[in-house]
Amino acid sequence: MRLRLHHRIVLPFAAVAIVATVGAAWVAFNVTSTALAAHIRQDVVSATSVVSRNGVALNPAILTAVKQVAGADVVTFGPDGVLATTLTGAGEQALIQRVIAGASGLRIRNEAPTVVELPGDPSIYAAYLTVDGQPGAIVALMHENTEVERVNRLLMRTIVGAAAVSLLFMILVSEFVARRVTAPISRLAIFAQAVSTSQAPGRAESGNDEVGRLGAAFNEMLERLDQAQSAVVRSEKLSLAGLFAARVAHDVRNPLSSIKMQTQLLRASVAEGSEAREMADAMLHDIAQVEFVVKGLLDVAKPGQLQRVACDLNGLLSGILRQVGPQCRHRHIQVRASLGEDIPVMQLDPDRLTQALLNIVVNATEALREGGTLDVSSRLSPDGRAVIVEVDDDGVGLDAQAASRAFDPFVTTKPGGVGLGLVNARAAVEGHGGSISLAPRQPSGTRVTVIFPTR
Repeated sequence: MRLRLHHRIVLPFAAVAIVATVGAAWVAFNVTSTALAAHIRQDVVSATSVVSRNGVALNPAILTAVKQVAGADVVTFGPDGVLATTLTGAGEQALIQRVIAGASGLRIRNEAPTVVELPGDPSIYAAYLTVDGQPGAIVALMHENTEVERVNRLLMRTIVGAAAVSLLFMILVSEFVARRVTAPISRLAIFAQAVSTSQAPGRAESGNDEVGRLGAAFNEMLERLDQAQSAVVRSEKLSLAGLFAARVAHDVRNPLSSIKMQTQLLRASVAEGSEAREMADAMLHDIAQVEFVVKGLLDVAKPGQLQRVACDLNGLLSGILRQVGPQCRHRHIQVRASLGEDIPVMQLDPDRLTQALLNIVVNATEALREGGTLDVSSRLSPDGRAVIVEVDDDGVGLDAQAASRAFDPFVTTKPGGVGLGLVNARAAVEGHGGSISLAPRQPSGTRVTVIFPTR
């Protein structure tokens, strides 16, 4: 069974904590127990040195006082048996014999007490020292370990309890830290799974830590994926539109040319100013409009190569404004131009670019149904690497859905429109390495921004 990530973090940490806690508890117990035993041995040695004097070791009253002070029993014995002792009870004879038997085999000197631990129940610390002025006499001071063992058990329980609490605390802290670390990763994994099933609600969480930067990178990848998907969809639409446009243009152009030629012949055969002449002129006007649509279809089907020459972009804009000037004046549209003087000469296709910018300007004028203001501006970007052209109108504007589909083929909001003007404009601008975008203006209107690289 594969463990979850936060368990793989917690378990090694818990194992290290257990080993460290048990080791620390064991060391603490041993150090404390050893120190306590050493303290008792030192007390026994000191008391033995005091009672080894002749006047003390053989005086039961003094030995009783020593017992009260040192908390240890005393036995003074020699070859003839017990000479003095604080153990006077009937049941304490066995203890006296244990102490006397413990001296056998020991090399007891008068310089320093000899301390041994006598096994049994209870165990005893016994210190032996010869008595001053009494040949063969030995004084033994003994301390039962019952209290020491009780203290050791209490110490062990205390250390074990503290170690258990510390261990539990460390495990809880490690669990908390592991969840804090792994929770963002889990959420990112769930989000990635939702993305794979096309059910992702938005974007992954991002931040300044490693997981946050991973989420930001994931979001950037999704953005690029969305852009690539949009580009594929747009390419497929343009391909389908180009195929459709090519077939329509091919089927329409030949009969249209015949109709135009026959209409021109008919116009030439009728008298100037007659009703038939006016009808022929109206027919030729309509044929010109159809030819314009066919040309747009052909541009979608086969844009062709750009014919770049050194070109003044402001000159193209000025020519377009002169072309639409009479129509704007007739419709009470105020045209304001703000063309930057620092615009450099660039390598452009003047015919394709003029047609593209003309489509943009005409769309802006058609949005001004009851007059208004048309602003056309050009400027050099702060870094000098691009020229920015903006066409603003204060007309009816576009809603968000219409703006998102404005560059799709055959999508238009104009009555009788074909929906190819902005498609061809975008193709021409992007063919020059530039970009085009639409944005709403406040309180009304639309801004079209076209950016051309200077090189």
